[in-house]
Amino acid sequence: MKTNLSNEVILQEMRHLLHYSCNDMSLEKHHYESLHVAILKKHFKAEEVRIDHTNQVIHLHLSVDGSTDFLGRKSLVDVEMNFTDINEFLQNCLEDSDQNIMFYKNILNFYSTKR
Repeated sequence: MKTNLSNEVILQEMRHLLHYSCNDMSLEKHHYESLHVAILKKHFKAEEVRIDHTNQVIHLHLSVDGSTDFLGRKSLVDVEMNFTDINEFLQNCLEDSDQNIMFYKNILNFYSTKR
């Protein structure tokens, strides 16, 4: 029971951080961009992520099957996803698993020392 409460607290704090980072209009926006990219990379297991806020599109570079060709190159595909609210999109990427909770703990520790 305590683990679930702890996980819920961590997820709640991540929701707060994402909300704050999506609504922050300061010059530190690029600082939070790396947070958003990290969340998207983790959720989609993407090799590369680019967020186009102007056109409200997320560009993902995804590995097709995890295998490589004889030169060691991965099979990759480009995917574009539209969003209307980046905060809502990122909130939906949060997952309650042990691996993700550890990832979120590290993020929260990093951003708590930066503020």
